[in-house]
Amino acid sequence: MTKLRILVFLAVVLPLLLVPALASAQPAVARYYGSASVDGTNAANGALVSAWIDGKKVVEKAYNGTIYDLVVAAAVGESFSGKTVTFQVGSLVATQTAAWTAGDVKKVDLTATTGPVGPPAITVSPATGVIALVSGTNFAPNATVNITGGVGTASAKADATGKFSAMVVGDVKKPGKITLTAGAATADFTVLDLKGADGKAGADGKAGAVGKAGADGKAGAVGKAGADGKAGAPGPAGPPGAAGKAGEAGTPANQTILWIALVIAVVGVVLSVLAMARKPVKAA
Repeated sequence: MTKLRILVFLAVVLPLLLVPALASAQPAVARYYGSASVDGTNAANGALVSAWIDGKKVVEKAYNGTIYDLVVAAAVGESFSGKTVTFQVGSLVATQTAAWTAGDVKKVDLTATTGPVGPPAITVSPATGVIALVSGTNFAPNATVNITGGVGTASAKADATGKFSAMVVGDVKKPGKITLTAGAATADFTVLDLKGADGKAGADGKAGAVGKAGADGKAGAVGKAGADGKAGAPGPAGPPGAAGKAGEAGTPANQTILWIALVIAVVGVVLSVLAMARKPVKAA
């Protein structure tokens, strides 16, 4: 009787003890469902719809022409919490994504396109600085993109929609405009000159103290004599000179008169003779 009671007890209690363990061993899941279209048209019946996390396909099922239904489950010991779920219709990446949450049930209508969405392109923000955020679009889904032109090479992984973001550092030793390149896409970025422009000159300082006088220099060479100055004013008359010696006695005045009369008489005789000589001689 005692053994029977023990067996009954074990049969009842053991399953109850095993339930929590079995529950904890179950994988965490999230469920997504909805329509699927390609280029604006409902996807073909039987088209494969898949869910991806971290670039790996987690689950794939056929579309029935009306609805897809995917259960995205994390393996035991694995966590998808907060990770982005991307979807594909066939090999085409759908525009829509979802954030994985355990127990989530969400309708996500998928749209994909076969036409080109445009060439790869990158933008830089800010356009001027030392560090820039490079954002890319239209790159190959889940591809690794290398960005060159800055210091070293920056790498980023595009998501399932072909978008990525990466930080690039400019070379401050070479300020000015540079070209950043990611595949066939380019964008300009201007590296700031951290030296900056020269500041304004400061105010003049106070004058220093007067220095001691230097030693006298050597005497210069003697200059040339200047021009003669103007003559000075006449000086005052000197005192009278001493009386000169008496002169020799002169000729008597009467004697002088006689000599003059004699000269006149001789001149008169000469003139008379000359007058007579000039008259013609009359014939006898």
